[in-house]
Amino acid sequence: ARTLLRVTEQQPFMQSRHCKFADEFGRLNHFSASLYTWGIFAGSVVSCLVATATVLAILADVERYEPALAAVALTYSYILPFFLATFSLILTTFRTSLTALERILDYQGKGVEQEPAWE
Repeated sequence: ARTLLRVTEQQPFMQSRHCKFADEFGRLNHFSASLYTWGIFAGSVVSCLVATATVLAILADVERYEPALAAVALTYSYILPFFLATFSLILTTFRTSLTALERILDYQGKGVEQEPAWE
């Protein structure tokens, strides 16, 4: 392919085209990674707020709670938001994967020439 591009003098055109598409991919990949990272950060902030609010609520009225019940409440206040944030990230990854699946299915459409089946 390189020889054909060199002979037909299309190398500068194809190189600039490749750079344009690589830059576009890099931009979209950076946005996707930033969104994913922001989701992790937001989940961590919510988890911290819920845990802190639970601790403050228990410390404000210590006599009202049994020690075992307070321990369970504190444990779940730290663990539950973590698992909810993890579930949110799994859903984000799943939706991204569905987009990739949609593109693969488009390549199997009637508008794209298919290779013959292997024997």
